Amino acid sequence: SDDKYTLKVLGVGHQLARGVRAGAIVNVDEAERAIRLAVDAAERMAQRTISEIYVNVSGGRPQSRLYSGTVATQTGQVGPRDTEHVLNAALEGVDPGRRSILHLSPLQYHLDDAKGVSEPIGLFGENLSLDLGVVTVETPHLQNLTLAVERAHLAVAGFVIAPYAAARAILGDDEKTLGVTVVDMGGATTSFAVFHENHLVHADVVPVGGQHITNDIARGLSTTIAHAERMKTLWGSALASQVDEREMIAVPLLGERGVDTVQQVPKSMLTGIIRPRLEEIFEMLRDRL
Repeated sequence: SDDKYTLKVLGVGHQLARGVRAGAIVNVDEAERAIRLAVDAAERMAQRTISEIYVNVSGGRPQSRLYSGTVATQTGQVGPRDTEHVLNAALEGVDPGRRSILHLSPLQYHLDDAKGVSEPIGLFGENLSLDLGVVTVETPHLQNLTLAVERAHLAVAGFVIAPYAAARAILGDDEKTLGVTVVDMGGATTSFAVFHENHLVHADVVPVGGQHITNDIARGLSTTIAHAERMKTLWGSALASQVDEREMIAVPLLGERGVDTVQQVPKSMLTGIIRPRLEEIFEMLRDRL
């Protein structure tokens, strides 16, 4: 198990995401510069030089599927070769085509009538089955990410789907064992991962995020995107309160000469814009789940 590796944060670096839209590279020069600057800041803080990085994947239309395979045990007692054969049998159903496999997680074994066997080796039985969770992503998407990373003079150590990385960072072992869903809300995408009995059983991404809320505010209140982001951060809420009608917010209006007038709007107007978009995002998540 990889729980024996503990993570120690030595340095961080962050940049405004440029050259990327909904998780996909749209301008490789800008993306390369953003990666380079972020890594540079992390290197300075950690006082280390970084040569390879793990890359989060939130685009490339990820798909999460379950596959299963069954084999007869060779001696009537499960050995390492049986588990290898049953893994290959389950993998036969996986045909990524133009897609690449990001994650493979053996979810559970079944031995004859016994369901949910976590460790079958040494047990007696005739037929061994395996349920396998597989996350795939479009190969050209990974190639474009690799291109941007390599142009920043870095190597890709591996790819990881965004919500799985988030889950590894924040979940306790008990949560993963009992079953939990992690929702990771980004700027252009919202991703989620479902864990059960310590395994990743499902991961997916919907192409809406915080930036969409900002754009809604900018449109709805006729202000700049920068002001909309500031209003969202300072006063934004999805839950209406009694004082929202009385509390006023100053909104710089976008006119012909840039921002030329300021209008006062009740805070309830801001909530009225944020809430429907958040409800839409959560409805999309519910449908996927």
